[in-house]
Amino acid sequence: MVRLDEGGFAARAVRLFAPRPSLRRWVQHVSIQPGPARHGGWRVVPDTCAHVIFSVEAGGAARCRVVGARRAYADIDVAGRSFTAAVRLQPGALAALTRESAASFTDRAFAAADVFGADACGLTDRLCEMTPLDAARHLLAFVEQRCARSDAGLDPRVIAHAARVADLRHALGLSPRAVHAHVLATVGLAPKRALRIQRLLAALRYAGGGRTLSAAALAAGYSDQAHFTRDARQLLGEPPAAWRRRATDARTDKDG
Repeated sequence: MVRLDEGGFAARAVRLFAPRPSLRRWVQHVSIQPGPARHGGWRVVPDTCAHVIFSVEAGGAARCRVVGARRAYADIDVAGRSFTAAVRLQPGALAALTRESAASFTDRAFAAADVFGADACGLTDRLCEMTPLDAARHLLAFVEQRCARSDAGLDPRVIAHAARVADLRHALGLSPRAVHAHVLATVGLAPKRALRIQRLLAALRYAGGGRTLSAAALAAGYSDQAHFTRDARQLLGEPPAAWRRRATDARTDKDG
């Protein structure tokens, strides 16, 4: 998983739970993140996945939100959080979950009550009364109930296994224009942007796992390390070396 600040190092504090097999079409995983984070901030990487997130502030205030896909990175302040529980959706699941175009959620967050209406009545209050683990499970159960009443949506394997837009056209059996409209409506991103993000995250996972930057670039499908660096600067806001260096800085601070 490549999601948080400090070169992915902060993600080591996240507890991840896999969904039941019946939910894997809709959900990648459920996570619990204790807080606050180092320096009070996370750099959220660009992402093809949407999230349903419940967070509690140190003072007791809580909120439950639906967060769409991200075209580029965002720095968020989490200094006051005591914990965060999140359901990470599969690419393409958001439209089925919300019954709305995923494009309307891109780079934005909305209160769950505004998105789900009566279905979310009392949801935040119930979550506030639970332990973090129970809150995460309850949030997942809520998503499961919504998904059970939804159309199939986009098969997440279509995005995961595609390297080019031509691969999407072949998998979906649609014209170029129809592919663009379908991916934008279900994922919230244009096809080319979605595939660029998938490739960047793959390279960051390889780099975070110990490969050299050049090896990570080639393994993820970049033509060379320079290509990887250009994409990282545009989408992540910094070169891969800087992203990975923050993980080293975080380990040093923790050990110290």
